[in-house]
Amino acid sequence: MTTPLDQDEFWDSPGLLRASQPLSTDECWALLAGQTTGRIGFLHEGLVTIFPLNYIVHDRGVYFRTSEEGVIARGQLERPRSSWTTWTRERAAGGPS
Repeated sequence: MTTPLDQDEFWDSPGLLRASQPLSTDECWALLAGQTTGRIGFLHEGLVTIFPLNYIVHDRGVYFRTSEEGVIARGQLERPRSSWTTWTRERAAGGPS
C-alpha cells in the first residue's frame, strides 16, 4: 500500500500541526502582544531570508529595532513579499504551566 507524499500515519488525527481556528482581529493583536519573539521573512538579493526578532506591540503595530545599514532595513518588506510570524502555546487544562 502506498500513501501520497503529503500524508503520514497521523494525517487524520488531531494535532498541533493541523489545528487551527478563526481569530478575530482583537484576538490576533492580544496574542501578538502576549509574545516577545517572532520571525520576519523577506526577499534579499532574490533569496528568502528569515531572521528571529524581539518585538513589542503598541497601538496595533509591531515594532522592532534594527540597524539602518542592516539586511532587514535594506530588505524588501512591502507586502506581499514579506511575512511575520510568532508562536503561542496554550496550556492544556490541568497541564504544567
